[in-house]
Amino acid sequence: MSELVDVLAEYREHYITRYRQAVVEHREKYQPGVPELLLEVGGRENLPPLFRLYRIDLAGGAVDAPNLTDVNLNELPSGETTTYTIEGVDIELSPIAWNGVEVTGPAFDPTNPAFEAWMTAWIDPDETKDSDEYGLGDYVHSVTYPEGVGEDKASFSVDFGSAGPDSFIELVKVLSGFGATNLQVDSS
Repeated sequence: MSELVDVLAEYREHYITRYRQAVVEHREKYQPGVPELLLEVGGRENLPPLFRLYRIDLAGGAVDAPNLTDVNLNELPSGETTTYTIEGVDIELSPIAWNGVEVTGPAFDPTNPAFEAWMTAWIDPDETKDSDEYGLGDYVHSVTYPEGVGEDKASFSVDFGSAGPDSFIELVKVLSGFGATNLQVDSS
């Protein structure tokens, strides 16, 4: 598992380095300004509450219309698709954009208490986590509601934001508890 954690840490670092740079640039341009502002997105009233939440990467501006900015990378980190096994789950992991991870695996109930507990812990709607010197708090920014890609498969996306690799490992453990034996993880 340590090899998988190391690869995930590299993918996260590829993103978080650019994110931290964007925080510094944004603070110079917008006062006041904050990273990781939690919003409830309109038009999602039909979804369970946690799927309505979205942490915008950067928000700023006091007088004019606020500046809301997402930090995206121009290219994926280098690497090859590799299969790792943890918790009895084979994970086919391609190079990923940490803020746009697509997970495909067996269908499951997204309102299951274990999945909701994972989302609550990592999105942290009560904002209980401490922030680092950039204002980043180890948060998952959003999770999309799973959509069926076949009779027995589902796909959803996770913006892992500033969360560490342990957020991914914990997600796999939750999906393993639902009986998942294989997952495809990539970014388009």
